[in-house]
Amino acid sequence: MRYRHFVATCLLAGLGFAPVRAGSAVPVEGLYEGAVAGEATETGRAAAAADALRQVVVRVSGRSVAAKDPALQSLYGDAAKYVQTFRSVAPGQVAVSFDPNLVEEALAKAGQPLWGRERPQVLVVLDGPAAAQAGVRRDLLVAAQLRGIPCTFPETKTEPPMDVREGKPEALQAVAKAFGADALLVLHFGGTVVSGDWHGPGGDGTAIGAITDVMQVMADRLGSALALPAGESGKVSVVVHGVSDLKAFVSALSQLANLPSVRGVSVEGVTASTLKVRVSGAMDAAGLRKVVGDLGHFEVAASGGLREVDVVYRP
Repeated sequence: MRYRHFVATCLLAGLGFAPVRAGSAVPVEGLYEGAVAGEATETGRAAAAADALRQVVVRVSGRSVAAKDPALQSLYGDAAKYVQTFRSVAPGQVAVSFDPNLVEEALAKAGQPLWGRERPQVLVVLDGPAAAQAGVRRDLLVAAQLRGIPCTFPETKTEPPMDVREGKPEALQAVAKAFGADALLVLHFGGTVVSGDWHGPGGDGTAIGAITDVMQVMADRLGSALALPAGESGKVSVVVHGVSDLKAFVSALSQLANLPSVRGVSVEGVTASTLKVRVSGAMDAAGLRKVVGDLGHFEVAASGGLREVDVVYRP
């Protein structure tokens, strides 16, 4: 009953929380830029590029251990060859952006998984003193940005019920479902140690430490569930509805095959007027969804998830 009261309070009391669309994924920008200590000078660029590339590789592989992985040290040693731009962002700070295609190609050759731009929205419930919540929220968003994890907060002062605060899996699942979130993190704070309980892709889990530690463990769990293994990255399923005859079949395949950055299209199945294909190329589902929508002959559905694009063919 307490849980239902909590959900009803948040949903019905007009507290200003806009639910995330169920099953939605959020395109994350800035995955291929790292901000590190350094200078945008000729002498300081090599070290800054290596440190920034470590940030980027952790973010796009979904693996925190990638920063110190012996198999990737040669990649970091040649970081300058992948750089697109250097820019100073604050005294003693530099932002380094990298070429996504070159980085992905290098990671694929090194056998690393790749996690695309579309990532699960994480609903964060804060469990701790109200006076400390602003600072905790700020620190959490910094940690989330470093890992490329989009977070949102319910705009309510309602205290979570005991079963949620205790991290019971069924309670976490119920809250995530009620708000239509892809994942839920309950962050407990107030003493010297922070802990977090989460539910989402990759299952349920708990971590203890600093805010950064909690985010690292959760991001690793999400990455292990959602990053594509080497050899499978750059492949997106496309479900095309409205393919009513052979002419439409040929036309739809041809238009997909001629998209920029697409290297190949293979048919996975045909059922009635629905065609399912696998598109290979240097783009994720978010990028493919955008370019397909610009063609004029495809109506892109809002849904489709993290690894699939759902469209209706319009002759």
